[in-house]
Amino acid sequence: MQRKPTAIFLLVVFAILGISFLGRGNLKSSASNGGCTKETVVGKSVNGKDIRACQLTGSTDESGQALLVVGSVHGDEPAGKLVAAELIRQGAPKGSEIWVI
Repeated sequence: MQRKPTAIFLLVVFAILGISFLGRGNLKSSASNGGCTKETVVGKSVNGKDIRACQLTGSTDESGQALLVVGSVHGDEPAGKLVAAELIRQGAPKGSEIWVI
């Protein structure tokens, strides 16, 4: 089943709003502006390229809960790649654990 572009757009908007909401309340934004604290290889693509996971700057292994964001499963879904790139650019709220693939 192929999703309509409108549904994908709404999914991207809600994902960004959800991450922005995490930054409110007791969670303060990361002091540094984005990037990866850690990177690890989690697998290989069908072309043999490494698939890397990035732990966002500001996130911690001790949060007790983790969020995994997969930017692209099929390779032809550009909206997910945009969300992943924006999350990496912004960094994570302090006290959270967010990984992006």
